[in-house]
Amino acid sequence: MSPFGVTGDTSRRGTDLILRKLSTGVNQNIGNVYQYDFEPNSRNSLADAFDRSGLWINASANGYRVDGVVAGSPAAQAGIRLGDLIITIGGQAAKGLTLAEARDLLRDSAPGTLVRMSVRSGGRLTEVLLRLRDQI
Repeated sequence: MSPFGVTGDTSRRGTDLILRKLSTGVNQNIGNVYQYDFEPNSRNSLADAFDRSGLWINASANGYRVDGVVAGSPAAQAGIRLGDLIITIGGQAAKGLTLAEARDLLRDSAPGTLVRMSVRSGGRLTEVLLRLRDQI
């Protein structure tokens, strides 16, 4: 039996076909199996790096909405909370950065980097300073 639950000689051919298709980096329909792969890009060879701020952010009309804060992270220590709105990051208007650029800044800046943010929380605008560090 193949790892895909198919038996007999067909299972080996089917497994080979599936493995070949998986290695092509394209979306294909193989019988009843749908497979979706990410296309190779410049980050494929890089080791995984976790966000060094402890934030999970998403775009909103006026900046970035905080959708998650890791307990004990630099963001949590700075008082950033779920639902807060980040208005500026590093002196730049948050809405002037793409989501990818904002996430890259918080992930790729060296540990120890200080990042100043303006954060709206409960109608109040505050300035916070995060010292980025590896989370794991």
